Amino acid sequence: MKKKIRKIVEKPPASGFPIGSIGAPGGESDGVWHGTGDPTGNKSTEEVLAHVSEQHELLLSAAAEGIIGLDSRGCHTFVNPVAARMLGYNAEELLGKPSHSTWHHSKPDGSLYPREACPIYAACQDGKAHRSSTEVFWRKDGASFPVDYASTPIYKQGRLVGAAITFSNITGRKQAEEVMRERETHLEAILEAAADGILAVDNNGKVLRANQRFAEIWRIPESLMKRGDDRALLDFVQAQLSDPNSFLKTVQSLYTSDAGVMDTLSFKDGRFFERYSFPMIMDGIRIGRVWSFRDVTMRKSMESKLGEARLHAETVAAAKSEFLAEMSHELRSPLNGILGFSELLSCSPLDDEQKEYARTITDSGNHLLAVVNDILDFSSLEKGALTIHSAPLAIAGLVESSALAIRKAAAEKGIAFRCEVASGVPEQIAGDERRIRQILINLLGNAVKFTASGSVVLRIAAASAGGRPALDFSVEDTGPGISRESLGHLFKPFSQADPTTNRQFGGTGLGLAISKHLAEAMDGSLSVVSTPGQGSTFTFLLPLSSPVSSAPPTPVSEDPVPSTPGHHLVLVVEDDRASSRLAGKMLQNLGYRTEFAAHGAEAVEAFAPGKFFAVFMDMAMPVMDGLEATKKIRELESGPRVPIIALTANVMLGDRERCLAAGMDDFLSKPFKQEDLAAKLARFVQPSA
Repeated sequence: MKKKIRKIVEKPPASGFPIGSIGAPGGESDGVWHGTGDPTGNKSTEEVLAHVSEQHELLLSAAAEGIIGLDSRGCHTFVNPVAARMLGYNAEELLGKPSHSTWHHSKPDGSLYPREACPIYAACQDGKAHRSSTEVFWRKDGASFPVDYASTPIYKQGRLVGAAITFSNITGRKQAEEVMRERETHLEAILEAAADGILAVDNNGKVLRANQRFAEIWRIPESLMKRGDDRALLDFVQAQLSDPNSFLKTVQSLYTSDAGVMDTLSFKDGRFFERYSFPMIMDGIRIGRVWSFRDVTMRKSMESKLGEARLHAETVAAAKSEFLAEMSHELRSPLNGILGFSELLSCSPLDDEQKEYARTITDSGNHLLAVVNDILDFSSLEKGALTIHSAPLAIAGLVESSALAIRKAAAEKGIAFRCEVASGVPEQIAGDERRIRQILINLLGNAVKFTASGSVVLRIAAASAGGRPALDFSVEDTGPGISRESLGHLFKPFSQADPTTNRQFGGTGLGLAISKHLAEAMDGSLSVVSTPGQGSTFTFLLPLSSPVSSAPPTPVSEDPVPSTPGHHLVLVVEDDRASSRLAGKMLQNLGYRTEFAAHGAEAVEAFAPGKFFAVFMDMAMPVMDGLEATKKIRELESGPRVPIIALTANVMLGDRERCLAAGMDDFLSKPFKQEDLAAKLARFVQPSA
């Protein structure tokens, strides 16, 4: 090392680089080294220079950057190990040779620099410092790499003698920048392709980025977006909202919050946008917020229209229910007179022709009543207002009551009818007897109606459904059968297996649809198997639950009442003259005495404790309705409770419950039969001791 240093001292480079000053003309030293005095004591000048050169070389060799010295011609005077290693040369290959023809011979785009235009060489010519991160240096093997370099002129005694070049390989940084540019490009493409308006702000509310959709949503002029005036932008945005103060308050509160938010903004022009906001987090630190705006004007419009449609539908449904209730009342009252008096007429002395007339009246009235009941049931199903009641019921009684209405029609057509109950069927179950009977009567009635000859059989057997015990009610007939095409819509409302059958046999086409709904409401099912020309089998599968124990009836009187009704006085409160006369005649046939009131106020006036054995009360009457009259009668009572039984054409959902809530004890709908009156009164007659 000492030998090399001596050589440099004895014959210094032409540029004078080791002993010159860097950067400033006139000899001012503000570069690599400088000093005054003798740093080595009394040593000779030669020894001092050797020591300084050695220290100078050691410092430059230890630098992390590549360092190269150039003379005024652009030839190498010094190359540190880092520079030589990065360029792929050793120092001897570069010293004295021009930089322009070795590692800096072309532009970044690959074209050659003219020597005079070389930015590295420029510092040697113009005496100015240069810095760039857009150049490439070339290795000995022909490969290039990007650099961040600085070129600083070197002066000796005020004269420009060369330049010092410091550089570092920035390949990694350039690659990272390229990745970032690609990500930025992708992010920009994603933001601009987004259907939502997107805005990014820092913690102070300064706009960092906004896509074009954001500007379109808020209708922001391009000049305002480019201006970067955040206050003006916020004012412009606020001015378009129905409630600008609320918007500003929310924005300000979220600048310092890590919470997300979603709300809806209403614009003055009638548009609606959902606003989403969430914090931007980097390295666990909140650096701002991102806002997203989605146009929901159409959805809001649809919601508004749906709300209006729902309100309209509810209004129509309410009007429909009111109409059905009124029609039910208006139809049942005259039907009560028709069926009731035809029943009384049938019990009077008649010749055969007159009996046929009475029977025709009864059949026609029953048919009309069935139509009314079907329509009301279907209306309840449409509203989802059907209620299933569970109570203990005897299978034998259920079968007998269901078959009673069918036997006569089957006999008249010459059709064999029988019931078969298999072993294992329980004697008693819990269920809604009325609804089960309704399904069975509908299935049996259809079987008899559509079967011209042969037989109809009701079979009941024990089964299982979903792991639960069940009863299988099957109705088998030898009728015409049903085609495969017709089976698909058989259980749909207002459908018939054959559209012409409703003209031949009559019917609304609601019976099977209602029966299926009833079966499913009891967790059961209704299905059919049919072969054209051979008959059909309808199966009603009813899952069973444990029978509901029935509590003993609550006595209505402390004193036993003799079972003979002869001395009992019954009050009939009814504004319809035909219904009033009918009830009075039937009660007289049963042995009761009767008194009449045309409305609730007359009933209250006629009532006295202990006077009446029972009261049959209509619901809808002029002056005072039956509910109000019942409440007032209960207030007048001072002795045993008098049974009050609703006798009404009001049979819509909730009518029975309202009667019981008003203080009535039972409910009987119109039209009624004499046996219905007898059964209701029998509940309240105590057996003789």
